Amino acid sequence: ACDNSSVLSRSNINNGSIDNLRKIEIGDCVTTISAGTFSAATSLSSITIPSSITSIGYNAFYRCSGLTSITVDCETPPTLNGGYPFDGTNNCPIYVPCSSYCAYKSASGWNYYANRIRKKDNSCQYLGDKLTGTLSNNETFAIECCGTELSRDDINPYASMVSAVIGDCVTSIGSSAFTSCTSLSSVTISSGVTTIQSGAFKGCTSLTSVTIPSGVTVISGDVFTNCTSLTSITIDSEIPPTVAYNSFGSNYPIYVPCRAYLVYKTTTASTWSVYWDRIQKQQSCPMVAPIFSAEYSNGSAYTLDYYGSLTLTTGDTKPYGYEYTAMTSAVISDYINIIDGGAFTSFYSLSSVTLSKSIDTIPFGLFYNCTALTSVNIPSGVTRIESSAFEGCSILTSITIPSRVTTIGYIVFRGCSSLTSITIPSGVTSIGESAFEN
Repeated sequence: ACDNSSVLSRSNINNGSIDNLRKIEIGDCVTTISAGTFSAATSLSSITIPSSITSIGYNAFYRCSGLTSITVDCETPPTLNGGYPFDGTNNCPIYVPCSSYCAYKSASGWNYYANRIRKKDNSCQYLGDKLTGTLSNNETFAIECCGTELSRDDINPYASMVSAVIGDCVTSIGSSAFTSCTSLSSVTISSGVTTIQSGAFKGCTSLTSVTIPSGVTVISGDVFTNCTSLTSITIDSEIPPTVAYNSFGSNYPIYVPCRAYLVYKTTTASTWSVYWDRIQKQQSCPMVAPIFSAEYSNGSAYTLDYYGSLTLTTGDTKPYGYEYTAMTSAVISDYINIIDGGAFTSFYSLSSVTLSKSIDTIPFGLFYNCTALTSVNIPSGVTRIESSAFEGCSILTSITIPSRVTTIGYIVFRGCSSLTSITIPSGVTSIGESAFEN
């Protein structure tokens, strides 16, 4: 019976002896269950916490190992003081009011038991799927929508999943949500997701490809680090999301929308420049004019379409997935009017190259140490051949210097030991030191 106190403690129960306690009813006058009140009451099979309770103390039901259910009638989750009162309770379900279901799953302390919390009325409305999937034993699972962030706590009971579909109620994939879900081979991210937080898929070693929907605006660091089976990432947004320098791990292409290809390639926002050489157009894109093409000794070929720049860079000539030292021939489109110095440095297998007719300079070290290069036609509009441009081209046998050339830099042809003769136009006014040294 209720006395003058609203606090229920161990001393109130059978003079503190709970060894054979099998059933108990807590009166509505009680607002607080003290620390350790029912601790080790192993014969208790179920308990109902009335709506009057506002506070539950440390270890209140600790090691009540016979419990098969806990029912909480409180609309507002009681405060859990000093720890986890339901530890050692046989992992039994905790039933709460329908209207408070999500509040309990996120409340301080209660969230520790989130995966045990159930709605106590079977007629409660289902809130939709937060996550569905298949486990490694072929069993399926579903997590009901509560909150808009998919967290590690949501994932933990299902870490052996092989596939997952993220529900429409999710707007954020939380930090480390799927970290080390090593069996996860496919994941579908819903269109409602806007943020993918740090380490979200880190260490998902079976994941092979991922499509990031157009609504995602932030992809934090380490999201796909150590996803060793990833072969591609597809991003559907035409506006480049904010990314970190280590968002995507390494060594796989990043496919972007056709119309946004140039935007991703040239944006100065965020850190997309880190991934410049991995950005590719989605396969459905129509062809546009190529600015560079190459063939390789293994029979493969590469074509680079125009992406807004008229400069051919070392990144252009060393595309991801192709071994530059195996390039045997190259053609540079007439769209190109500048070639970066060293763009073909030490391309040991390069034997022939067609230069753009729009350039006016053969830059520093352009073909340095291209030991398989036999001949080059320098376009008629070239006025400068800069230092070391052909240095070390040991089997270069012939070259014609156009009449408009005025400057030949130092050691331009040094080491071109197979070059037996060369004609210097009358307009040349400057020749650098050791330009023709063997």
